[in-house]
Amino acid sequence: MRRRARPRITRSPRTPLHPGSLRYFSLHINKYAPRRASRAGRIDALHRYLILGRARTGLFATIFLLVLLTGAPEILARSGRRRAKSTLTRVALQRGLRKAFARPVARMGTFAVYVKVAGGRVLFARRGRTRLHPASCIKLVTSATALRRLGKGYRFDTVIRGRIKGASMTTPVVLWGQGDPSLARNDLTRFAKQLRAKGVRKIPAGVVVDDSYFDSRRWPPGFRKPSSSAYMTPVGAVSLDGNTVEVVVTPTTAGARAKVQLLPGSDYVKKKNGVKTGTVTRIHAYAARHNKLLRVLVSGTIKAGATPVRKWVRVLDPARYAGATFKRALESQGIEVGPVKRGRVAGEPVLIRHRSKPLTELVQHMNRTSNNFYAEQLLKALGAKAYGPPGTTRKGVKATRGLMRRSGIPAGQYRMANGSGLLGRTRIAPKALVRLLERVRTLPWLYKALRDSLPVAGLSGTIARRFMGTVAAGRVRAKTGTVNKVSCLAGYVDRSSGKPPIIFAILHNGFTTTHRVARRVQDRMVILLARYASGR
Repeated sequence: MRRRARPRITRSPRTPLHPGSLRYFSLHINKYAPRRASRAGRIDALHRYLILGRARTGLFATIFLLVLLTGAPEILARSGRRRAKSTLTRVALQRGLRKAFARPVARMGTFAVYVKVAGGRVLFARRGRTRLHPASCIKLVTSATALRRLGKGYRFDTVIRGRIKGASMTTPVVLWGQGDPSLARNDLTRFAKQLRAKGVRKIPAGVVVDDSYFDSRRWPPGFRKPSSSAYMTPVGAVSLDGNTVEVVVTPTTAGARAKVQLLPGSDYVKKKNGVKTGTVTRIHAYAARHNKLLRVLVSGTIKAGATPVRKWVRVLDPARYAGATFKRALESQGIEVGPVKRGRVAGEPVLIRHRSKPLTELVQHMNRTSNNFYAEQLLKALGAKAYGPPGTTRKGVKATRGLMRRSGIPAGQYRMANGSGLLGRTRIAPKALVRLLERVRTLPWLYKALRDSLPVAGLSGTIARRFMGTVAAGRVRAKTGTVNKVSCLAGYVDRSSGKPPIIFAILHNGFTTTHRVARRVQDRMVILLARYASGR
């Protein structure tokens, strides 16, 4: 027996649905929620439907609003539980950190972690007392000690001394430095203009560079002398442009020799141009000592029509480099100048005094760019300030021990060879780094200065491209550390306003994979910490 089809009820198009009716809402709900939305999702759609003004009148609109209000506690609770999935409980955090620590990459070499709430409980620790190479994370120690001993407003002096009689100087023009890591070629040009404005036209005795504020040791422990790399430069009380030379290569016509320019120009630096204009860009720059001068060898090819290529090489004699550059700047102002010498001259009047930016800005540049030269200059300046000139690496390291001791860090948990963490025998335990970062919070000005100097996840510095699009972006401030087979990260994770941050140190030595792969475990751990911090 065939079943009779149920009659289909239709509404006449001449009688439109009332915008407050249930039928109208059911027909339009898919505009506001997907078909398979949960109950809370459908209620949320109803809420949007009401707000958008679709149900302005009618009894059903009032009923729906009452239902929405009476069901609000349950709906809000469910919504809160959904949002809570992005945060973590302490148990879930520790479980996640254990899983990350157990990953195969973390088993390569030695992986150590220490995490705690500032002034509170330890959240996670694995090999917390194991001393490992921190690479540039040791700059946290250099920064904190320099800020504490020198003061946040400390400025480096660079002084021009000598005696002027008429249009000539009766003494050499003396360039004396205090180790300013930010002294640049433009500063020397300004000095030359100021001397000309004072009426100077001749300096028969020439230029004397007085760099006696530091010792004569140019290479910090662990630095490789044969290298010409710009991230491994010598140090000196009178240093210019980070003791590097800028090499600018500009293409010409195809097959012809390219144009090579060295900045700043001086009689100390000579070039040998072996670059041709071709179809690809592949340029090498190497600096070597040639008698008492620096010879820069530039080779390779540059693509025709390409934008100029810039590279940097290090100098070998900072004082001679600064003196020769200053002489060239004086000559460019029409001043006749005698030879350049290195020496110590006292008692001559000060003609020009240049002051650097405040130490807080210098430390920020150092930490955000991980500048090794700045770190080594600050360490020697710290030694000179604490124990008197000349500043030495050993005196600077001795000054850091005082802060570490006052921070409650045993001597057995660290060993500091230089200020930058570049190579050498520097070692520190993650617990010691965390303890130092915790200790600086007892002085609000010091904590602010150090915290503000650190790179911000996803925004600035060496972690500007890490953690982008994650909960850690903008919440984590940390210092990176990277050398061969070493990758480290240490810093703060911000919590809600007024609550102490989470402090962490992750040190990984001896891995056999790439740095990119090794960082994945660090990133995973830090994102977990940020998720935990975002809910507490």
